[in-house]
Formats: sequence, structure tokens, C-alpha cells
Amino acid sequence: MTSDFLFQCTSGPAWWDLLPAATGAIIGATTAAIPSYLLARKSSKEVLERDMEARMEEKKSTAFNAMMKLFSITNGLASLVKHIDTCLAQSPPNTTPPLADWQLVTSLTGFVEEDLLFEPKELSIFVEGKNPDFSNRLWEISHRYIALDQSFQKYCDLREALGQKISAIDHGNFVSTRLTKEQLAKLTPQIIDLSSLIKSIKQSCKEDFDTAKTLCNQFTEKVNSSLEIKDFPTLKF
Repeated sequence: MTSDFLFQCTSGPAWWDLLPAATGAIIGATTAAIPSYLLARKSSKEVLERDMEARMEEKKSTAFNAMMKLFSITNGLASLVKHIDTCLAQSPPNTTPPLADWQLVTSLTGFVEEDLLFEPKELSIFVEGKNPDFSNRLWEISHRYIALDQSFQKYCDLREALGQKISAIDHGNFVSTRLTKEQLAKLTPQIIDLSSLIKSIKQSCKEDFDTAKTLCNQFTEKVNSSLEIKDFPTLKF
């Protein structure tokens, strides 16, 4: 029994005889793995490209939202400037003394209908694109616009309250009422507040309108530069 076992072992194939088969198996496995690797690499590259395209489209969408906010701000400022100029142009001629601005500038409803402050992700587009100054200017104009709206609403409320007091005196209005010195003295603090407020509003809205128009005309160029593209919609005002 022992001798048969030894005979069988010694008569089997030697290890070097197995080399061709083993080498062939390795080469075959490697050959089969190369296409799989290349296919996986191609698939990974395609996924990466799709992710980059998706991120770019998201940034474009974010920039477009910012553009619409800037357009709304600019349009709102244009409306306020036009409203104030129209009111002041209605001053009766040859009026002595001339009517004050607060007597002429009336209320304006629907000045700011929504929150137009820029979000961090909207501003970050320009910061990442090495245009931080433009980002800062957008942030500033949106906050100035909201502050201007609050000031104008305060002006409208004060003017309405003053109008009620004047109406209670002789049922007149801001233009037709002629107050005595005593009556005028009682209303002087409110009149001073109104005069100061409308003067500030007149100056601010025109300055902010000019700034907003400049930002509108620069917006497309800044987006294209920040995102390194050439096809962003043009915004002109």
C-alpha cells in the first residue's frame, strides 16, 4: 500500500509542468479584468461629468434667481423715483409760500412685495468666482432697498397721522388748509419729522437707483466671469 502511494506521487505531473496552465489562467484573468477596469473608469468619468454639469446648472439657476431679485429691486426703485418726481411736479404754480415736499409726496402701496435680500448661496457665486466686490455691492443694495422701504412706509404712516390732525382742524387737506400760528406750532414736530424723512428718501432712492442700474448692466458679465461660461442671459436696465 505504501509503495503504491509513493508510485502514484512520484508519477504525477511535476510543478513546473503546471506553469503554462497557471500562467495562462493569470493572463486570461488579467485580460478579462482590463476591459472591466476601463469600463468602470469610463463610467466613473461619465458620472463625474454629469455631477459637474448638474452643479453648474444649479449654480446657473441660483444666479438667475439673484438676477431676478436685482431686477425687482431696480424696478422698485424706479417706481419710487418716478412716484416722487410725479408728485413734486404737481405743485400748484405761484403758490406763496411754495408747498413743502411732504405736502405733495403721497403714499405708494406695494412698494416692496417680497423679501429681496440676497441669500448666501447667491452671493457665494461671485465670491468663489473672484468677484467679492460685486457680491458686497449686491448685499449692500438689497439691504439699502429694504431700509428705504421701511423709511418710506414710516413716512406714509406719519403723513397719514398728520393729515388726520389737520382734517380735524378745518376739514381741509395738506394743500388747502391754512393754519394759525398756534395750530402750526402744535404740529411743528410732526412736520419737521416728515420734512427730514422725505428729504432723505428723495436723495437715497435716486442714488440707490443709479447703483442698481449699474449692477444690472454688470450682472451678466460678472456671472460669466465667475462661472467661466459665456451663455448667461443678459440683463440690461
